[in-house]
Amino acid sequence: MLAPESLFVGSSAFSCGVRCAIEVIGPDDCNVVLQGPTGSGKRIVLQALYVAYGRGDLVRVPAVQLDGETLRSELVGYRGKSFTGADEKDRAGLLVQEHGGILGVEEADEIPARGQAWLVDIAEREELWPLGGGRPIRPDMRVVMCVHESPEALVARGWWRRDLLYRVAEETIVLLGLIEHMEDVPELTDHLVGRISRARGDCAIALARGVVGRLMAHAWPGNVRELDSVLKGACRRAWREAGKGQRIVVEARHLVIVPPLGLIGGRGRRVVLAVDQVHEALRKADGRVTIAAGILGV
Repeated sequence: MLAPESLFVGSSAFSCGVRCAIEVIGPDDCNVVLQGPTGSGKRIVLQALYVAYGRGDLVRVPAVQLDGETLRSELVGYRGKSFTGADEKDRAGLLVQEHGGILGVEEADEIPARGQAWLVDIAEREELWPLGGGRPIRPDMRVVMCVHESPEALVARGWWRRDLLYRVAEETIVLLGLIEHMEDVPELTDHLVGRISRARGDCAIALARGVVGRLMAHAWPGNVRELDSVLKGACRRAWREAGKGQRIVVEARHLVIVPPLGLIGGRGRRVVLAVDQVHEALRKADGRVTIAAGILGV
């Protein structure tokens, strides 16, 4: 089995810091908030925390569903025939079946009020009553919340109860957008292409010269998720050209990258930059993307 910290790829100071946090926080039973923009790796870190924890199971729940009776019945269980659609026999909920695991709440910026109350009780290991009555259960599950904004900002907006903040934000891991750690792009690219190759199983995939340079010239507003999508598309196009079972070489022309909104000029005009222009700007800026963008005027 892979070491949990190895699931988060990259050699930048940021990536090393995330792996260190996983190594330190993972085995503990504290509740955690994972904060970061879409596609920045929150699910990867959630999985790594679970592997490091080594107890029970990982139960992922979309926050928007925490207000529904069906999901509540799945979590806390119910008495037989206690509501329409219920089984005849009593059913234990996931909080009992996966005793000691992790409850991962995804897209948790906006949580229904009733769902917040449940999460406070789960985080505090308070007693919860199954639907329809019966004996109360005392969950023993660690709570990990995945959000885009900081917990403090969510409280200030009125989206989170303050007592929820105090219960679930015992530790916070902040994930950055890919633009903030572009030095990880080559290593991430190798990792993602290797994963694509293993998934196909019938071919080896290589990258031609110029591919990584083209990837380094993009701002990646969709972060690692966008990079993964672009690489999958490029590999598919190269695979169609090469044919099944042949060695695939992904070239720069196979990349289809949508320019970020910041690169759209007046009247919808696209700002087109040659790769060598970008490389020269990065050289002058000592690799600092923000300064290079200023040199290029984008």
